[in-house]
Amino acid sequence: MTVARVVAPTVEQLISILEETKAVHPQWGAFFMFGALTGMRRGELCCLHWDDCGDTGVMVTKSMIYTPAGGTREAPTKTQ
Repeated sequence: MTVARVVAPTVEQLISILEETKAVHPQWGAFFMFGALTGMRRGELCCLHWDDCGDTGVMVTKSMIYTPAGGTREAPTKTQ
């Protein structure tokens, strides 16, 4: 099995992504900014619920993963 190498965007690319998403809708801009600032994995971001967020911060306890059958399901995060 070949593992894809993840390449992070440059600062200039990230700024462009954030500007474009904010232009689509301010909430998308906030969502992408949150992901960029926290370094959360895509599956963790997609699995966030309002009850994960509180006055003291964000508690990430689950992630969205792909199943062999082609669907998705919630699972514990890779790191605790």
